[in-house]
Amino acid sequence: MSKTAEAERRTAARLDATHPIILEWQSREGDLRRARGTTRDIALGGVYCYVERPLGKGEPVEFDMILPGQLADGSPRKLRCTGRVLRSEKADQGYGVAVTIESSEVLEILEPTVDVSRQRIYARIVPSAGLQAEYPGMRSAVRDLSLAGAFIEDERPLPMGRVFKLRLASAAAGAEIEVDAVVRRVEPNVGMAIEFVALSKEAKQTLRQLVEQGQVWQGPQAAFPSGEWAAAAGDQSSAALEEAVAFIRQRAAEQLRGLEVVACHYRVGDRTFSVHVRDPVSRAELLLPISDRWVADCRAGGDCTHMERALASASRLLDLKPLFDDK
Repeated sequence: MSKTAEAERRTAARLDATHPIILEWQSREGDLRRARGTTRDIALGGVYCYVERPLGKGEPVEFDMILPGQLADGSPRKLRCTGRVLRSEKADQGYGVAVTIESSEVLEILEPTVDVSRQRIYARIVPSAGLQAEYPGMRSAVRDLSLAGAFIEDERPLPMGRVFKLRLASAAAGAEIEVDAVVRRVEPNVGMAIEFVALSKEAKQTLRQLVEQGQVWQGPQAAFPSGEWAAAAGDQSSAALEEAVAFIRQRAAEQLRGLEVVACHYRVGDRTFSVHVRDPVSRAELLLPISDRWVADCRAGGDCTHMERALASASRLLDLKPLFDDK
């Protein structure tokens, strides 16, 4: 780039803009580190943002952000950019970081009427294959996923701000990644929204593949209850679900005498029941996914094999022997 062009970029008008931004850089150990934040002002040649931690001057960074329509011919767009940190300073909102924009790639052009201050940088998806989350004391299910984070179903979510090691695995997709995550939002008795704050390059590539294979997330209302339950119960779909939940809890209590059945919910997104069980001795917990088809077959007096195998797996996953009634 010529000196004249560089000078024009630096003197370009800056636009006050409060938009989400995610910075990414490589640690000395080779892992990718992330920090999310909010922009203060944006120009074509750089951005000033507030983030949670300081970054070193001269640090090469990659970042995804939304360029306002005033700087993009009227239509805002999502960009993936590369640049360097010019300065990092303490601020009331955490740390103020000035970053150059040395190159950019358009990811998506948005409608001019979109409220970019509320626009997510990364779209959420429902994993195409069951995705399990493992972390200290718990194995659970991933409800939705994005390049930035996930929502994990957990009856007793970790507290906000907790940083922890997380393993995501899908046997059906043959995928497995390990990341550092932080709890960003908690929904009591439902689960927690987490953000990925550190991961390897390989994990990032696998994560991108999982997202690309997923289905568009349309919110809880799109899958609760499923069409099958509504059709089976007419206008009493909620009653049919309650009966199914009671049936599963009863079978679990009968089959797993050594474990405590904490709760059972109809899982959002994939027409699956989630049975929360706990070992009262070790306090280890997990969520067991059970297909609604398995439940329907068993309730109809047909084949209960799949449902019983899923319930029996709780003892194996918790390294216990199942305690059945003596017969």
